[in-house]
Amino acid sequence: MSSREVLSQYLLGNQLTSQITLEEFQKIASKSLGYETSAVVSKEKMEEWYEAYQERDRIERESIKSRVDQFLKRIERDELCKLETSQLKESFTLEELVDNLYTVDQVLDSKLEALNSSFEATADVFGQFSDILAKANQRNREWDEDLVDRLAEYRKMLQTETNLE
Repeated sequence: MSSREVLSQYLLGNQLTSQITLEEFQKIASKSLGYETSAVVSKEKMEEWYEAYQERDRIERESIKSRVDQFLKRIERDELCKLETSQLKESFTLEELVDNLYTVDQVLDSKLEALNSSFEATADVFGQFSDILAKANQRNREWDEDLVDRLAEYRKMLQTETNLE
């Protein structure tokens, strides 16, 4: 059962015709008018009064249901607006999102440039090492002073490269 139905039933529960039957109505009317009511008021007149109360209750029931619907719709609309406002406060605007993405792009770009420089330096070291090995192979593995000097240079380059990182 929805809240709309529960609220409507609660408000409609106090209507006269939902509380008493036609027979109970006749008894109450008889007691208030005196015991000789049948002589004064006919059974048909009592039924007519009860039906008039039923009609009034029906009209009131429709009115209550309409007011409950309007009330709950207004509450739903207000709560939805509050929710939307709350969500907007906790979310990013498109401009903020673009700015943040641009910042991330700049950070990633600088990291990529650093990696690229490191790779280029390492490639240069390997190129020089390749040159040293090529010269060593050309001389049929003769260990001369020039080769030893080159290997020492290579060692220094590797040590410098390791210290930079």
